[in-house]
Amino acid sequence: MSWSIGSPAVSRWLNKRRRRSAGFTLLEVLVAFTILALSLGAVFQVWSIGLRSTSQAESRALAVLLLESKLAGIGIEEPLESGEQAGEFDNGFRWHASVEPYEAAPTDTEAEGFESEGFASGPGIVPYQVVVTVRWGERENEHALSLTTLRLGPLQ
Repeated sequence: MSWSIGSPAVSRWLNKRRRRSAGFTLLEVLVAFTILALSLGAVFQVWSIGLRSTSQAESRALAVLLLESKLAGIGIEEPLESGEQAGEFDNGFRWHASVEPYEAAPTDTEAEGFESEGFASGPGIVPYQVVVTVRWGERENEHALSLTTLRLGPLQ
């Protein structure tokens, strides 16, 4: 059964239009695939950058944990002595620690001739500057974090 909308010319025109729009032309399909490929390329690039950033953030967070752990152990697990130490953690991160007696810069009151009591809180106790550095990555892409603190220890 065929529906008629009025004149036979309009019906013929509608029937031709329906037949013509029954599918996509090869050009339309190629344009759609090109747009899809460009869009997916941009999405994958953004996704790759996000994964790389996540990996770097995880490495940095692990380095901070290792750094704080090593810094906390100096003077407790290891004696607080002047010198340098280095080593490597099980996961490939490398560490370097430096312990030196701390010499403070003169304050304004010392510059005017006033004497300072210094840092010592008792006989034979002196401040030490402790610097710990953690490094990771390959030589061309090496990263490093450092923390510095003061610790009171025995006079050597």
